[in-house]
Amino acid sequence: MNDKTDNLELNINYRSPSKQVDMKEGYDENFKILDNSIQLILGTLENTDVEFAKSIDLDESYLYEYYAIPISWSGLENFYGSSIWSDNYHTYLSYQSGQQYYHYKFNKVLSKWEPMHFNFESFTGGRIWHANNRTFYSIVGYYSGGGYIATHKVFNSYTESWEDMTWNGTDLFDAVDIWHTASDTYFTNRRDQMWMKLNTATYTWEPQIWHYIGCTDNDFVSGGYYWYSNNHVYYSQGTRQFILNEETSTWSVHNWGDASEFDFYGSGVWKYDANIFLSSSYRLNLFTDKWEKIEWNNNINFDGSYMWTMEGSCFNSYNDIHYQILRK
Repeated sequence: MNDKTDNLELNINYRSPSKQVDMKEGYDENFKILDNSIQLILGTLENTDVEFAKSIDLDESYLYEYYAIPISWSGLENFYGSSIWSDNYHTYLSYQSGQQYYHYKFNKVLSKWEPMHFNFESFTGGRIWHANNRTFYSIVGYYSGGGYIATHKVFNSYTESWEDMTWNGTDLFDAVDIWHTASDTYFTNRRDQMWMKLNTATYTWEPQIWHYIGCTDNDFVSGGYYWYSNNHVYYSQGTRQFILNEETSTWSVHNWGDASEFDFYGSGVWKYDANIFLSSSYRLNLFTDKWEKIEWNNNINFDGSYMWTMEGSCFNSYNDIHYQILRK
C-alpha cells in the first residue's frame, strides 16, 4: 500500500443516493454497499486497480440524511419524551405531577393519547427498563438512618398489568443504574459499590469485575451515561469519556479527536437507523470515530435526552414542543 494512506482525512457527506465522499485529491471517491456492511473505498494500490478500503458493519441507512418537522399530538399536548415507555407491543406515557401519577396509552387506530389505568399506578416511565424481551420497573429508596426499600415489577403485556418481580443475587438496584451492550445487561451502583451482570437464563445478578486503564470504578456513576455504537460501548459524563474493551472487560480513556474541546453526556446520545447523534448538534462519523457538527433545517434545536421511538419512527418531546425526525 502506498504512503497516500498516511494521515488520511475523510469528510463523509451524508447524501443519498449519491453517497459522495470528499477526500484528499487523488483518491477515488465511492462507497460500496455490501450485504452486511458499507465499504468506503480509500483508493487503489499504486499502478494497479487493486482497491484498499475500510468497512463497517452497517446497512445503507448510515448514508441517509434527516430533517425535523414540528408536530402536535391528539389527546395530550404537554409531555416529555423521557416519560415514554413501551412493552414492544404498545406505547405508553407515565409521569408524576405532585403526588399524582398519570398514565396514557397511544391509540394507534385513532392516533391519539388516551388515559390508562394499571393495577399498580405509582410509577413513571423513567424507571422502566428492558431485558430478555421483557419490561421491568425498578426503584430503590434509602432510609435516612440506613437500610433501603426496593420495588421491582414485571409487566404482563397480555393483561397490561404489573406483577411482583423477585430477582436473584440482589435487589439493590434502580432502573437508572441499568445499561446494556449488544448482548448483555449490567447495573452500576457506585453508592453501594456494586457492579453486576444479569444472567438472563436465571434472572440472577452476578458480580462483574472490571479492569481500568486511566480511570477507576469511582468514575462511573449512572447507567444513563453508558451508550452503544457500532460494536463499541462508551461512558460519557462530562470530562469522563471512556470506552470498553468487552473481550478483556477493560475500561480506558477515550479521545474523541476533533470533538475533544467539548464535554458531553451519554444521556444526550440517540440513535436512528444506523446513525448516532448527540442532541441536535453532532453526528458520529463511524469511519473516523469523530463527532461532526450538523445543523437541522430551520435551525431546530433539541435535547437528545427527550428522544423516543414508536414503530420505527423517531420523535423528540419537551413539554409542548414536539418534533418528528424524518428521512430525506
